[in-house]
Amino acid sequence: MSAYDYDRAASSVRRMLERFGRDVILRKSRPAAYDPATSTVAVGTQHFTATGVLLSYAQSEVDGTLIRQGDQRLLMAVEPLLRPETGDNVVIDLQVFTVIDVRATEPAGVAVLYELQLRGVVLQPSAPVVVA
Repeated sequence: MSAYDYDRAASSVRRMLERFGRDVILRKSRPAAYDPATSTVAVGTQHFTATGVLLSYAQSEVDGTLIRQGDQRLLMAVEPLLRPETGDNVVIDLQVFTVIDVRATEPAGVAVLYELQLRGVVLQPSAPVVVA
């Protein structure tokens, strides 16, 4: 019996999300540099473009605690060297959401899809988001 090609499955998922989804921007804030003069750590923000499909939760899934009214589900394609984490932000159509939870579909340890739980619009970006 031959092994299943999960990389091929990830490519198929990516094609479907590109066809039916849209570009989203994943913002990751990380400590950038320590300033000994002020004893503070500067925070840098990196922007990454990904592809995803934004969906609403079914009313039966909303429990008011883990999943709240207004939470959104984002199915996101796997991007090389990019793994979303709780606390990251996602920008969709100039709306900024906070990542509450991330679940990866990883058969045999190969990530083929990320499912992100997004909560509320945080802030409108004060300046256009530029992706390098």
